[in-house]
Amino acid sequence: MKRTIERDGSEVEDADDADEEPTIRVNDISEAQIAKLAAAHNIPAERIAELDARARYKTGHSKTLQEAIHEAAFAYGAFSYKRGMGYDGADTLDKIDKPAAVLIRLLNDPVNEHRLFADEGFRALAGTGLDVVEVLEDIRAAAARAHQPAPRGHPPNNNLGAAYRVLADWYRQEFGDKAFTRGSKPTKYILKLSDAAKFLVDAMTLIDAERPGLAGSLQRLIEKTVNSIGGQRRGRKSAS
Repeated sequence: MKRTIERDGSEVEDADDADEEPTIRVNDISEAQIAKLAAAHNIPAERIAELDARARYKTGHSKTLQEAIHEAAFAYGAFSYKRGMGYDGADTLDKIDKPAAVLIRLLNDPVNEHRLFADEGFRALAGTGLDVVEVLEDIRAAAARAHQPAPRGHPPNNNLGAAYRVLADWYRQEFGDKAFTRGSKPTKYILKLSDAAKFLVDAMTLIDAERPGLAGSLQRLIEKTVNSIGGQRRGRKSAS
């Protein structure tokens, strides 16, 4: 079945096969919703709407709120799709390198090469211009890059973590680390005290308002970020 995750995190699928695969629950996010989020968190008007390339170059600005929301929604939807389809498990791409190397060595043998491609003709490749050895080398390199070891312990909430990283990075770039940690304490009250935490909860609610335990999951992610920022500051003081 054809399935596409759009840039805003929404998903398009063929109606005939709609029940064949799990649905990703990501809302369509309107400009009005983003404008309301910006107003609630005092985000300047010029930092809300998506910029074209010329405006971005002229102003020197990084991504705007709308761009960050759409990127976070896309990341969330992509990970949800992988999980729903069972693509988030451990792979065996690390097993490709050795047999591929053996096959490449065998194909590079002059006698083997002549008999396979000259005497036999290997008609499947005739006229294609395909270099089998080159393709195998590309596969080895791609497999090494794509391999992800199995995570230890419980698998992380990758979809929420991916969206959170986009939004948290955007907030820190816009307002600074001091603003991100202001009013934040590693307690159960962090979401009530921190303006950054309130923004992150509101932004993630636009992406998936139905996610159970959203505030608590975000709280744990925020606490890790706040603690890491504190650790960086202590490290700089020690160095000085």
